[in-house]
Amino acid sequence: MKLFRALLESQSYRTLEATEANIGLELAREHDPDLIVMDVELPDISGIDAIRALKADERTRHIPIVTVTASMPYEEPKIRAAGSEGFMTKPIAAADFLATIRSFLEDEGDS
Repeated sequence: MKLFRALLESQSYRTLEATEANIGLELAREHDPDLIVMDVELPDISGIDAIRALKADERTRHIPIVTVTASMPYEEPKIRAAGSEGFMTKPIAAADFLATIRSFLEDEGDS
């Protein structure tokens, strides 16, 4: 999380972070972010359940989610079926991570 925050802030993106899914859900409802970067392995509920909750909530379903995980690539269909628009497996090159983030944020600006 520290690495992703540093990368995003180096590009002048503002960040909010949560170490638990339930806190992240509340932050998303409260702040309506442009994008959510989600891990699958979280201490309280799974990231997949958190994605489902975000996509089921009228207040947050429009927010694109990029899932970054150490899970195997074969997990991608399950994660996308939950509602994640993006999927990246660790380890991730900084340039690839930032390019993925930019692609979602540029799409937001075009709408």
